Amino acid sequence: MDPCLCASRMGVGRDAAPAKIESTMRAEMMKTMTALPMLVFCAFAPAQDLPPDVLFDQYRLEAAAAVEKGDNKRTLKAFAKIEALGMELPAELAYFYGRALVEQGAEAKDLKKLEKGQSLLEQFVTRAGKDSEHYKSALKLLARAESNMGAAREKAARDKALQACEASWYLVVDHQSVVEACQAPASAGVARAKSVIDRSAKRAAREKAEREKAGRIVRELGGAGALLRDCAQCPEMVVVPAGTFIMGSPAGEKDRFEWEGPQHRVRIGRPFAAGKYEVTFAEWDACVAAGGCGGHHPGDEGWGRGKRPVINVSWDDAQAYVKWLSDKSGKSYRLLSESEWEYAARAGTTGAFSFGAAISASWANYDGNYAYGSGGMGVHRKKTVAVGSFPANKFGLHDMHGNVLEWVADCWNEDYAGAPNDGRAWKRGDCNRRVLRGGSWSSLPGILRSAFRLQIDTVVRNNNFGFRVARTL
Repeated sequence: MDPCLCASRMGVGRDAAPAKIESTMRAEMMKTMTALPMLVFCAFAPAQDLPPDVLFDQYRLEAAAAVEKGDNKRTLKAFAKIEALGMELPAELAYFYGRALVEQGAEAKDLKKLEKGQSLLEQFVTRAGKDSEHYKSALKLLARAESNMGAAREKAARDKALQACEASWYLVVDHQSVVEACQAPASAGVARAKSVIDRSAKRAAREKAEREKAGRIVRELGGAGALLRDCAQCPEMVVVPAGTFIMGSPAGEKDRFEWEGPQHRVRIGRPFAAGKYEVTFAEWDACVAAGGCGGHHPGDEGWGRGKRPVINVSWDDAQAYVKWLSDKSGKSYRLLSESEWEYAARAGTTGAFSFGAAISASWANYDGNYAYGSGGMGVHRKKTVAVGSFPANKFGLHDMHGNVLEWVADCWNEDYAGAPNDGRAWKRGDCNRRVLRGGSWSSLPGILRSAFRLQIDTVVRNNNFGFRVARTL
């Protein structure tokens, strides 16, 4: 059974109570999880291929689950997707949407959410009437919205003033220093702003010195694209140049998911080294033989070891490997940050893949029974292949698309709001779950896109999971 469920496929009508929706959903999900070893590798049905009424029911399920859990953030996301369909909300849904907006708007003093929630609740009161079970609650919420409007308007005015202040300083100092200067008490005046700018200048000087040092190291190594290997058992590395790129996928990209946005510019300020290939069984086994990697002997599923990418390793296992590698080499090895990974995967390109808008099974290892773009269908090898079996991208890196999903350093966040824009790993969010990138031998082609991201618990081992290392220069 397809795990991408919607209400219409489960026989739940649009007027069903939330409790019925939830119980039906749980039952179907249990069937699905029994039938599939890994829910994350389901054949996702692209949203753009489903009719609006089916999407409405699917998003309504999401909203019902979020409402039952009292999760306003997920409730708002689900209702935003319903709203995007351009379909009128039934009165009861307008109530729940309005309630979530007012509760979150009051907590954050968000004027736009309060105004929108107020409008939806007024619609509900008019349409549902006094006989509705939510009528009295709606009136209380309207009163709460009105009582918080004043504080929200003041905050909106302050935010607007802060933006204007930042706009006048942004050429001089970095963003955080601007915020400090613009929010400084009025009594501090110019002296406070000057102090912030002075500290920023010193920080900028340190960063410039670090970039120049990295530049010297890169030139000594032979420049961007140069190869290096710190020991006989160490992975071969490629020097990746500094640069900027747009991270995330555009709204119109086929098979896109909402957690791939919003798109934002990222500056990789200094070169770094990335594994030319995914870490192999031979490299992992050397770590274990030397007493490292927690002594974990991952199975190879009978496909072979040697130059095949190591599989059945968790994020925690990958951390053990880079620690051993750093200790052995005396260099700073680590996992790539998520932004470094996407920058390296794109290698200066902007399409869905580093190849462009299409992918072919002759360019990468994935489930070739499915096509993406003009690439057509091809072979499904049903296992990993030796690293380097396919051509490298423009940065000289192999298998950034397919073969194994690659662990990166970042904690999981459901979108890029507030994400670092300087190449650093995001160390806030749900750090019990980490990010995987690149797709695997069993993935549908859309999962191999440069922007696709997946989250899994740090302790999970799977025959689709591997990793690639980075080294700070």
